Amino acid sequence: MYSKDLRERAIEYLQTHSRKETCQVFKISETCIKEWTKLQNETGSFDRRPHNKAITRFPSDKLAKFVKENPLASLDEIAAHFNGARSGACDALKRIKVSQKKRLLYMLKEMMEKEPTSTLNLHRLMRKLL
Repeated sequence: MYSKDLRERAIEYLQTHSRKETCQVFKISETCIKEWTKLQNETGSFDRRPHNKAITRFPSDKLAKFVKENPLASLDEIAAHFNGARSGACDALKRIKVSQKKRLLYMLKEMMEKEPTSTLNLHRLMRKLL
């Protein structure tokens, strides 16, 4: 990305020189010059256009709550709950720093708290997984 100042200087230089010469002097592509000229003509400014950020299907707070309430939920189940794709669910879990391993350990911990008699078997299972 180029600074606003460079954009202004390049377009100003373009007024008295050729496009090719302007590109060589400022070490920029002709595409940049074309886009900057178009931007100035359309908006009257060299400010970058704002990007339209897509609305996420997996809001972090709702996803964290769902995972906490459903630690055994698969990616497909999470995606179906939020009406999204499996890959989107995976990316969203990474965003909130919840990995498959953490979810599994959380699930095992809950199971041990609910059924203390099977703690020994779960402990052995955890050792195998880790």
